[in-house]
Amino acid sequence: MIGILARRVMSVPAICVVVSIAAAGSVRGAEYQCTFAMSCVETKSCQPSGLDVTVSEVAPDSITLSTGGRTIDVTLMLDPSREARAYVSAMEYNTIQLLTIFENGDARYTQHTPIQGLQSMTHHGSCERGF
Repeated sequence: MIGILARRVMSVPAICVVVSIAAAGSVRGAEYQCTFAMSCVETKSCQPSGLDVTVSEVAPDSITLSTGGRTIDVTLMLDPSREARAYVSAMEYNTIQLLTIFENGDARYTQHTPIQGLQSMTHHGSCERGF
């Protein structure tokens, strides 16, 4: 089902923490530059990080997330209150990725993998919208 959703803008229930900086109809051409200063692995302590992520919304059916030299397709999910926007990937490189951007620019980027020993990593930072 994720493969079917990977190229479509969707609405999700408000309980899904998902920033609407722009209405879904005005997605074309938006780009977000994100910097994450802290990374946490599972329940272990967090460490400083310099991770950068770029989201490019070329069109509603063409949205990509780029980091560490990799670019993957993601789906934009908006919550009904428009207080957050989330980008979710299908399983790529043994990982499902979720980037949530809140109205004030705060962001969380999580990576979930089925590989034993490392199930999730959460990055804490912020995003700015560019054009």
